[in-house]
Amino acid sequence: MELLTSSRLKSFRACPRQHFYAHVEGYRPAREAPAMAFGTAVHEALAAWWSTGPATAFELALEHLPATLDPFVRARAEAMLAGYHAFWCNEGFEALAVEKEFRLPLLNPETGAASRTWQLAGKVDAIVRGPDGRVWVLEHKTTSEDASPGSPYRQRLALDGQVSQYVEGAAALGFDVAGVIYDVLVKPAQRPLAATPPEARRYTKAGTLYAAQREHDESVDDYRERLADAVLDEPHRYFARVEVVRLDSERDEYRWDVWQLAEQMRASARTGRAPRNPDACFRYGTACAFWPVCSNGASLDDPGAYVRVGANPELSTAA
Repeated sequence: MELLTSSRLKSFRACPRQHFYAHVEGYRPAREAPAMAFGTAVHEALAAWWSTGPATAFELALEHLPATLDPFVRARAEAMLAGYHAFWCNEGFEALAVEKEFRLPLLNPETGAASRTWQLAGKVDAIVRGPDGRVWVLEHKTTSEDASPGSPYRQRLALDGQVSQYVEGAAALGFDVAGVIYDVLVKPAQRPLAATPPEARRYTKAGTLYAAQREHDESVDDYRERLADAVLDEPHRYFARVEVVRLDSERDEYRWDVWQLAEQMRASARTGRAPRNPDACFRYGTACAFWPVCSNGASLDDPGAYVRVGANPELSTAA
């Protein structure tokens, strides 16, 4: 059985050719993009944070940041984790499961028959019980977008297939969840401060630089402290938990969406063709990881550019 994860479905919707390279052939970029590296690092740290009690959560989260992170990226992550811990540690949520994988049949929404080709699969970040006793899937998200109430980021959650898939997955794991809590962390936009070029420096009569100018690049420690102060001063700007529920009618819509996408994937597999979607090549101002291949500038066989990791590297091989 092939596995339909939320990320695989999202990839196919964006571009069938991207989906073919990533989830059929199983290739990924050899070097993770900086934004992805930050998100992955914070994700791993938050898994550790939720796996223990409040007294040790922050220290354990810091220990799980990858040692290979760029020092300034690590400082940024540490500042975010400090703010996250301060903001959420006393909210009274209890983790019932962390990094839990699920599998369930893909059902034909018209006949109820299980697909002989596909299973739905995924890994929930956490299953948590809130202080009111309700149980939720908790999904961590780092973003550079505005995630304030009424923003497009939040509006998109109304149709987010991942929410629906995780509700189905939680049920398969035996949890009756109220919905999904999007645990959003908005990445600080502040960058390390660079020294003012010598030719641009302006001094006061006392011989000191004007306040906005610097003689030296900002150190890692100073950068971490500046970010931590900003995050702790305005936590609501950087952290939000958005409750998303799914009505029965919305779950039915999702089942039809996934079934029909799976049919399109089967058609693509039968013909051996995966059309390109030029509209997805530069989404959010960043080139698709496979743009060099599609534009004949690189080859998947180049080990310096791509590695073969399998269709769903985020999941274990166990059924």
